[in-house]
Amino acid sequence: MERKTTMVREYINQQAFVADEQKLGLEGWSVESTVNPDAKQDLLARIRSLFTRKATHLVVTYYRPTSV
Repeated sequence: MERKTTMVREYINQQAFVADEQKLGLEGWSVESTVNPDAKQDLLARIRSLFTRKATHLVVTYYRPTSV
């Protein structure tokens, strides 16, 4: 039976994601999904988020198959 391990990482820009994706790819990780949490927010919510939490521009879920 094959299972998978998942990992979620947050990136502040596209360049950080690309660099990490290449490094993780060599270790067997693949991208399962990407989400831009700021994409659905209105302007006021984006400005407020600058002061209330760290800036995250991309959330990526990785997976790696594991065998049991």
